[in-house]
Amino acid sequence: GITPCFPAVLVKAEENEIRGMHCQTTGSFELQ
Repeated sequence: GITPCFPAVLVKAEENEIRGMHCQTTGSFELQ
């Protein structure tokens, strides 16, 4: 589902970078 930016610290570092970039664009990211 769609998750706010702040839990990004809970994902793996390499995913965090990708999701962090997506987060800047959309304000959220979708967990796979």
